[in-house]
Amino acid sequence: MRRERGVTLIELLVSLLIFTIVIALTLEFFTKQLTLTTSQSRISESSEETLSAIETLRRDIQTAGYGLPWDMTGTNYSEATPSSAAPYNDAPSNPPRAIIIDNANSYLVLKGSALNINKASKHWGVYDSSKIFHNGFSGSAAASDYTNLNRFVKNDHAIILIVDNDRRIVGSGSNWSYKYNGSDFAPPPLLAFNHSYLVYGIINSATSSPKAPFNRIDYYIKTPGNLPTNCAAHTKILYRSIMKSSTGRFTSYPILDCVTGFHIRLGIDNGNGTLSYTSSPFATAADERAKLREVRVYLLVQNGKKDRSYDFRNSPEFSLPSSYSFSDNDTSPPISDSFDLSAITDWQHYRWKLIKISAMPRNLN
Repeated sequence: MRRERGVTLIELLVSLLIFTIVIALTLEFFTKQLTLTTSQSRISESSEETLSAIETLRRDIQTAGYGLPWDMTGTNYSEATPSSAAPYNDAPSNPPRAIIIDNANSYLVLKGSALNINKASKHWGVYDSSKIFHNGFSGSAAASDYTNLNRFVKNDHAIILIVDNDRRIVGSGSNWSYKYNGSDFAPPPLLAFNHSYLVYGIINSATSSPKAPFNRIDYYIKTPGNLPTNCAAHTKILYRSIMKSSTGRFTSYPILDCVTGFHIRLGIDNGNGTLSYTSSPFATAADERAKLREVRVYLLVQNGKKDRSYDFRNSPEFSLPSSYSFSDNDTSPPISDSFDLSAITDWQHYRWKLIKISAMPRNLN
């Protein structure tokens, strides 16, 4: 009778060792794949957030200046009340500038009637030379309701500008806004024949009137109390802060996380077909309208999560000490600038992405 042979202890141990090695290699592979997938997912998510913020910022810059009065003679107004925003006020009587930056080029202010989230700011109309009002006028009396989205509704407050008198606001003292009652404005504006007038909506309110003849949005970066967990320590958030025209107070919305730098340059017409770029604001609205042709914004943003296998110091843009330096060769001469990364914990293990925005203001002339 044939005897059956069992497995020896050594064979069992060798089998277990081989099995353990296979399992370890498999786990390492899946761990790397999971890490890579998570990293790529966060990079993709960051890119989507960045794209949304870029388009919002670009649209606001292009909208700035829409509906602004160019002449405030005989009138006065209030503006932003917080101390951080007040340095960019043109109140009480100066014509508002459409685009203002601080000297450190890290704070951007945009002004215009359409810069708001309320529907009234999208409403407009005209008084023709016979003082007949056209609500959302499209260019012909037969089609005076251009679209319902543009038409004034009850409790809309608006400003009125004289077209052929350098866009002077109609009013006296602090009385320059007019409330739409469903068919006309009250109090009735004092208009003259043989002039045309533009009417721009500011806010809709049954009880409050606008204190400023425009809406305003401020952009800035700030470190919040609770930074998102994926962001590197000491990075900041880009905020879009909307002024409530009836109070001068702001409501701020975060639109982009993990930002470490926010710089702005203004492109000035040199009068010979070329532009030069400055980080200083214009002193007056008239000078701004005459010379400003472009706004360039630079954002340095964290792209994805922390990756200890990645070293940003190997990036071609990196230069010591701890700075991201760049030259924007689309300008002549190129704009050269840098962002300091030294305050960011483990900055070298993050991917940093430079965002460049070029926007042409459409409503200055």
